Order: sequence, then C-alpha cells, then structure tokens
Amino acid sequence: MILRRVIAHFRKQEWTAIAIDFVIVVAGILIAFQITTWNEDRATRASEREYLERLHSDVLELTDRRAGYDKYRPITVKALELLTDFTNGYRDDLSEMRAYVLKELPALEQRPEVLDSYLCNYIDWSSALTVPPSELPTAMELISAGRVDRIASEEVKLALLSYLQQARRSQEYNSAQVLRITNISAEFPDLFQIRYPLGVDLATAEGESYPAYVCDYDQMRRNNAFLNALNVNRSIYTQYFRRGVAPASEQLALLHVAIDEALGVAHAADAQSAP
Repeated sequence: MILRRVIAHFRKQEWTAIAIDFVIVVAGILIAFQITTWNEDRATRASEREYLERLHSDVLELTDRRAGYDKYRPITVKALELLTDFTNGYRDDLSEMRAYVLKELPALEQRPEVLDSYLCNYIDWSSALTVPPSELPTAMELISAGRVDRIASEEVKLALLSYLQQARRSQEYNSAQVLRITNISAEFPDLFQIRYPLGVDLATAEGESYPAYVCDYDQMRRNNAFLNALNVNRSIYTQYFRRGVAPASEQLALLHVAIDEALGVAHAADAQSAP
C-alpha cells in the first residue's frame, strides 16, 4: 500500500509527500530492525544468565567435592615434614608432629589409639596422589559446542579459561608424579603392622574406616633404603599439593568470584565478612 502511494505521489511529482512516505518507510525499517535487535539481545542475555547459573551450580558442586583435598592435603604435607625430621634423626621424638596433628584434627584428642595409627599411617598416605575432581560439565558443553561467546562477561571467560588450563596442567603433572611414588608399606612390609583390631572402631569423623598402623620407628631410622623412599615421597607429595592441587583450587575460587559478580550473587559468608 505504501509502495502504491509512493508511485502515485511520484507520478504527480508531489515531492513533499514522497519525502514523508520515504521517512515513514525508513522509520518503519529502523524500528523493525531495532525490535529484532532488542529481542536478540534479550535472548542472548537470557541465554548468558542461564549458562552462568549452570556454571555457578557446577562450581559450587566441584568446590564441595574438592574441599577434602584442600583441607587435608596441606595437613599431610606438614605432618610428613615433621615425620621425616624424626626418622632422619633431626628430632628425638614425634611430640611436635603429635601436637600439630591434634591441633588440626582435635577430634583425635579423645582417641589416642587412632592418633597413634594416624601418625604411622602418614607414611602410607605419602603415596596417595589421588587426582582431585576438576570437571565443569557446563564449561565442557560451551567449549564443545563453540558457545563460549554466549558468555558476555570478559572476566568470567578469562577466569573460566584460566581454570580449565590450570586443571589440565595439574592433571598432567599429577599423572607424571604417580609414576615416581613408592608404596612404602608394600615395599618395606617388615617395618609395619597393619591390622583391623577386633572390637576396635577406627572410623574417622567422616565415617571412613582405616586399619590400625603400627610402625617400627627404630628400624625405620636405621634403614637407609626406607629413608630414601620416604624422603622422596615427601618431596613428591609436597609438590603434588603445591603444583597439582592448590593452583587449580585457587583458579576455581577466582572463577567463582567472577561468576558471582556477573550474577550479582552474595553468599552468606561474604555478607558476614563485609564491614
């Protein structure tokens, strides 16, 4: 209809009317384009928020799954340092190690039989280089589908890619370290007694059950092959935590902060720490 009207005005050389019709047509096109753009932007923002909320949920779950690694691995690092100081002959007894473990795990104060087993068991734990979970399903979906650009926040994208890079680097590092570790109780069985005592509950506060460990520390301190293996394990375990566990957890925490800021989320702990 507009086109017929423009043609009619053109034939009559009604230039003012033609200009008005032209403005109407252009304005209509611009408005339609603007509405389309607005709808696309709204859909993009909705899609981004959906992905951010899913990422946030993944990060919370993964942080919870890694919590045990972040809490107990540094305790093992320090306990092994104090233990090897003793077995190497730099300390006369395990009193400092005992005090440290009790400070970090006060529930053992009432369970001396479990505490003694713990002190010995740290030798075996020096070979426990389990790889922490690191998967973020939503991130994998975004990358595999080529949809990372759905996240408009540059801070979130940078934090996400940094975390994924660090997680991959940590996994590769840990996989290499596992090949160097020694299962000491299996390698030196005569230096340990490992049993489940009849009628004694050795379950931890987390419900995990371990056999009771008794170490022959006198023989350990005289056995050069054992000392070599334990000291190497201590070094490997320390680097396993510092390079294979902690950096990925730190990057995950930074990703969490970036997503919280993008979503405008404030956690209860954040609110309590605010001035």
